[in-house]
Amino acid sequence: MKCFRMNKIPTLYLIILFIFSSQASSSAATSDPQPDSALNLSSSYEQLSSRTKVLVAQEFINSRVEFNAHQAVIQQSQTFVLIKNEIEKARNFLRQGYSYRAIKEEIDRLTEWKNMACEGVVTNKDKVQTVRNLTTTSILLKELLNRTNSRLQQITDYQKTLGQFQYNLDSLLMDSVLYCVPNDSVSLIRYFQRLMLLNKDYKPVNDPLRVALDSIENLEIKVSMIKFSLESDIAETESQRKALFEKIGIIETGTLGKGIPGDQSVGDVLAFSLKKAELVLWFYAVNHLISIILMFLFIFGIAFYLIMLGRKARVDHLRETSEHDVHVLSHPIASATLMVITVFQFFLPLPPFVFSGLLWIICGIAVSVIIRKSVTPLRFSSWLLFFFLFLIGFAGNLLLRQSVFERWTMLVFMLSGLAAGLFFLVKLNKQEIKENLILIFIGLMIVCEILAIINYLSEGYNQAKTFMVSGVFIVIVSYFLFWTARLGNNTLRMSLYFLKGPDDEHPAGFKEKSGKSWPLWFYLLFFIGCFILISRNFYFYQTIFEPLSEALIAARTIGAFTFTYQSIIVFFGVLILSGIISQVVSFLASDTTAVHGKPASGGVGSWLLLIRIAIITTGVMLAFVSAGIPMDKFAIIIGALSVGIGFGLQTLINNLVSGLIIAFEKPVNVGDIVEITGQIGKMKSIGIRSSVVTTWDGANVIIPNGDLLNQHLVNWTMGSSRRRFDLTLGVAYGTDLGKTKQLLLDLMLTDPRILKNPEPIVLALDFNSSSVDLILKFWVSHFAIGFDVKSDLIVAVDKLFKEHGVVIPFPQQDVYVRSSASLPEKEADESL
Repeated sequence: MKCFRMNKIPTLYLIILFIFSSQASSSAATSDPQPDSALNLSSSYEQLSSRTKVLVAQEFINSRVEFNAHQAVIQQSQTFVLIKNEIEKARNFLRQGYSYRAIKEEIDRLTEWKNMACEGVVTNKDKVQTVRNLTTTSILLKELLNRTNSRLQQITDYQKTLGQFQYNLDSLLMDSVLYCVPNDSVSLIRYFQRLMLLNKDYKPVNDPLRVALDSIENLEIKVSMIKFSLESDIAETESQRKALFEKIGIIETGTLGKGIPGDQSVGDVLAFSLKKAELVLWFYAVNHLISIILMFLFIFGIAFYLIMLGRKARVDHLRETSEHDVHVLSHPIASATLMVITVFQFFLPLPPFVFSGLLWIICGIAVSVIIRKSVTPLRFSSWLLFFFLFLIGFAGNLLLRQSVFERWTMLVFMLSGLAAGLFFLVKLNKQEIKENLILIFIGLMIVCEILAIINYLSEGYNQAKTFMVSGVFIVIVSYFLFWTARLGNNTLRMSLYFLKGPDDEHPAGFKEKSGKSWPLWFYLLFFIGCFILISRNFYFYQTIFEPLSEALIAARTIGAFTFTYQSIIVFFGVLILSGIISQVVSFLASDTTAVHGKPASGGVGSWLLLIRIAIITTGVMLAFVSAGIPMDKFAIIIGALSVGIGFGLQTLINNLVSGLIIAFEKPVNVGDIVEITGQIGKMKSIGIRSSVVTTWDGANVIIPNGDLLNQHLVNWTMGSSRRRFDLTLGVAYGTDLGKTKQLLLDLMLTDPRILKNPEPIVLALDFNSSSVDLILKFWVSHFAIGFDVKSDLIVAVDKLFKEHGVVIPFPQQDVYVRSSASLPEKEADESL
């Protein structure tokens, strides 16, 4: 900047000096006029003007050049700073490192797992493929593809970050302003120092950055090759599944025993099958870990809810008085496990058989615990036998290849299943079993076992195995669905029972026995659910539902907004779930008035509204995140709501804000006795928008929270529970008021429910038209007994006055009727 000013000052000084010298010469010329003075003077001014313009123009050019040079220096300094920052970011990112060796080892494992999955299907093909081997291989390859895609996405993201660093550094280093060399020596020395420091920092980062880019590109190529190979193997497997599905019908022939490798024993087949089962189970659990964790969280939450229901039921003696079954109260953990796992299987994306089988084993144990003491010995024995057959069928279905040993065990299993089905179908008659659905599915099991025997005799291995296992699975799954529906219905009825409270009429259906027939829609849903759980691993099921699944996850665009049907379902599902959780928490944390008959005492109930608001707010945020909706869209929605508030939602927002004020200030809590606009009742619930007050006559009054704060609210529970009551009465004129007052005072003092401190008083109130009014003022220890005390006091006063001759007057009028005969003649004529 100093150099810039020193260049400017001498130039301006010379211009000014030149102008003054020119004016001086012009003045001298005017002082000695000549004949041509006017002409010379005009010529001198023109020369002065032209010289001035030339000097000013030259000065402007020089100033602009210096300004541009100064701006270039500033931009150059900023570029140096940007390059320095980018180098530091790249250095810190490289220091974090990337597990190249671990990825290379995983690539080798993926290749090994892929080869193991393709054994007998894509490579070293068996002579006759089994449905189980093709299905297991297809699921395993798809899980491997999911893992490969996940790893490939991580590699791609890392590569993009490295590439962005490289691009930023290269683009900054290619900026022309970086190579503008200053003219003065001081700036030139500073410029070269910066270049040396930049080169010293840049080279140790640039070389590792390029090496990392080369390495990550090689990894990306290898993982991409594995991905393409997996996709090719999946296509080959699906092609074989399709061909096998189209080839076999209900009756298959000529495959039993033809696919048995001559050099493999039962142990080899078992080892091969267990390896594949272990792999597919591991990958499915890892790839769907969040869903599995969520399932166990639901089990924990519902079990806790059922335990809380059990505590309420013990106080209300529900187990002893109810004719309905209360299995959820006796076995809350087993009931929660059965209900959650059974329902959750409908939402798990195509689980492998081994995973579903393990979940069914857990459900089977839960059912055994639940019905062990609640059903007849014959029914429990039938269940144990069917569950034992299921365990054998589960173990046998894990074998993915044929063996001689399996041929004989299949025959024994089919005959055993057929005999068990026929035996229990006859024994479990309608007098002993009320669940007709179970009988229907036992009949379906018998049909499946007969079809399995027919296929076995015609050497149809795949269909024989399918019908054999499906028959037993149908009965087991029907048990799970039936008991899930029964326990869920029982839970819902008990929740409504406690929600209504002791003073309300309970649902009539709760006292009914479990033998009540189910509606038609339940049977329809029951069969659909059983069909889905049994057939979801079959090829025909995937051909039907995979297009639907692809339609749900397909991206769709409206303007600049991209969405999927799945994201919409997730969005509303999370919102509904948060609302349900909020209601459940409200139910569990609410007062125990319905059970104990006493008002609640602060605690969690006083913060209930804040807890519900927090749950709903968290649910809304999770709904946006889970559905993949950007938060800027959330800001747009908030902006739209603000416009709506300005136009027509003032009352709604007023009630919502009033709810928050009630939650923080807590002028009233759930269970408090309040008086609003002359009505007295108990605060039943405090909602986000409105609150409910139950009056003494049993009516539920819904009051918006804004009105609750704006009106005069009397909280009889807050502070002391004592209350003063007044009783006004009148005595006839002429009554000894002093004696009457003393009688009334002694009467109140003899009642133990009337407090002695503050002591009751009797005051003369007013001279009325027909009486002298007295007022009795007394205090009771709790406002709940005040009306009873007042009622008893009225009866006692009436008795007391009768004993002492005190008259309680009442308004009366005397009407005198006079006949016309007694009137004077003139008055009689006038009256006529």
